[in-house]
Amino acid sequence: MSTRCVYVLDTAAIIDLHHNFRARSIREAFAQLAKRNSLLLPEGVVREIRRKTDDAQSTVEHLLKKHPGAEVRFSRNPCLQGELRRIERQYGERI
Repeated sequence: MSTRCVYVLDTAAIIDLHHNFRARSIREAFAQLAKRNSLLLPEGVVREIRRKTDDAQSTVEHLLKKHPGAEVRFSRNPCLQGELRRIERQYGERI
């Protein structure tokens, strides 16, 4: 049995990559991961990145144009909607 890695990036990871590597290299790496369904960006991360016009924003836009499935949207997944409600209910109790 082979193990498949899936990378779920947060906003800080995307910004840090752009501070340390060339945008073109990041785009190429993201594209390769997305082709293998190994890269996911939560919709909240996409919203945050879209607030600013810079290399990170253009990289994410480019990625999602070619690989729209890389964005994880709660509205597309009923299981995630239920999980979000569960997390919201328990947040105050657990922290």
